[in-house]
Amino acid sequence: MKKPVVASKLPPLDELVIHEKTGYLISPNNTHEWVDTLSLLLLNKALAQRIGEDAFTFCRERFINTHHVTQISALYQKIL
Repeated sequence: MKKPVVASKLPPLDELVIHEKTGYLISPNNTHEWVDTLSLLLLNKALAQRIGEDAFTFCRERFINTHHVTQISALYQKIL
């Protein structure tokens, strides 16, 4: 969707979001950090767009179906 992600700094989200590159990882109970980060993205459209674009590229490169099919196929071949 090319939108920046703001997520809790908890598994598995902390493995899927690169802090300040594809989104922001925030301590779950730090309300001030949540407000500051969301305000930053709402007020800085260029930053939000850049992070959204980076997130889209990251996901497209890392989570495309052919990549997963290749990995699963290799695993099955190894087992057999």
